[in-house]
Amino acid sequence: MDDISYEGRLYYLLWETYARTTPLADAALNARRSMTRPQLGMLELISAEPGVTSAQIARRLPVTQQAVSQLAARLDALGWIERRLLGGRSVGLYLTKAGKHAWEAGDAADLEFEKQLASILGEARYTRLRTLLCKASTALAAAAARVPSPVLERNRPRRRAAPRRSAPPSE
Repeated sequence: MDDISYEGRLYYLLWETYARTTPLADAALNARRSMTRPQLGMLELISAEPGVTSAQIARRLPVTQQAVSQLAARLDALGWIERRLLGGRSVGLYLTKAGKHAWEAGDAADLEFEKQLASILGEARYTRLRTLLCKASTALAAAAARVPSPVLERNRPRRRAAPRRSAPPSE
């Protein structure tokens, strides 16, 4: 293991694979629908859990709440989601009818891209790679849960400090 070149290390290969597939995935997504991958991912999350808040999404992903809120604002401007006051100051995110159609079109394009990957890699290699990556993802998620993440820590809800009591007047 000590003699593996930098370019042959798993972390680098995963990054390189991501870097090479991202433009292909973006092109496939934009060919069917003018949408970004983060937009599709956000629509997927909202579709799966109507009423989810930006804070809840940020706690699950390695992104800041500000980034999630900015993406939600763009989706709102496109008419794909609506924000509804839940209780207190929480705002839930919901797909609109147009958002549901956009998500369905984006998801269909994403599935088409999966078929392209299977064709590029060959069905057997695609299936083996997908199986290995699913197992690796599970194992790495368990390991990562034991390591503090600055981004995830930044998104955790903080305990509110007890209100300060003013000192009693001195006599």
